[in-house]
Amino acid sequence: MKSQSLRSRIIAVLLVVSLLPLCIVGIGAWVVFGRLLEQKSLEVQRTVVESHSRAIESYLTERLNSLRLLAASHSLAEITDFSTLQNLLSNLNKTSNEGFIDLGVITSDGEHLAYVGPYDLMDRNYYDTAWFKEVMAEGSYISDIFQGFRQVPHCIIAVRKEEDSEQWILRATINSDQFNDMVRTGMLGETGDVFIVNRSGLYQTTPKNGSVLDASPMTGLDYYPGVRDQKVKV
Repeated sequence: MKSQSLRSRIIAVLLVVSLLPLCIVGIGAWVVFGRLLEQKSLEVQRTVVESHSRAIESYLTERLNSLRLLAASHSLAEITDFSTLQNLLSNLNKTSNEGFIDLGVITSDGEHLAYVGPYDLMDRNYYDTAWFKEVMAEGSYISDIFQGFRQVPHCIIAVRKEEDSEQWILRATINSDQFNDMVRTGMLGETGDVFIVNRSGLYQTTPKNGSVLDASPMTGLDYYPGVRDQKVKV
């Protein structure tokens, strides 16, 4: 019995001595490779985000430049003609795959001079709105998603033109569904998600769980001219 017990102890010690290093190596390898996998995943995400960010900026800049061209190539008398403005919107949508919802011409006092689109906005005055003040001060403006008078989440692009001693604004609403679909093309995998938030942390495009203009888990965001990663609980 004693020899049997001694033999069992020896076998147990040999097993521990032989398996313990393997366990340590296995755990270490799991930790190391887990970190490497996480780093590689983050690198892929950074590359995708950076590329997609450039595509989104290009999308918005292209539409802003289209408005600038229209304003520069038409006088106030021409562009406030209803049929002319209607044709301009139609031509814009032919070249942008229906990227615009409406077009409006607005005075420096915030009054609509002409409007083409699905909403009843001719009697609205924009003088006290944030976007109006921005475009009058800066010359052009791309807004966050907001509801405005129409009470529908939307994004506007506007340019200011000086003609003789007069200033006027050409404003367009972009197709939010098209923009949202373009943003979602950057999604990685079935479990991933992609969306835009503004500096207040409000969703600017539709996430998997939530709606546009809902508060996201990401608040207090500062402007950062690049890509950075952060772990958040959602």
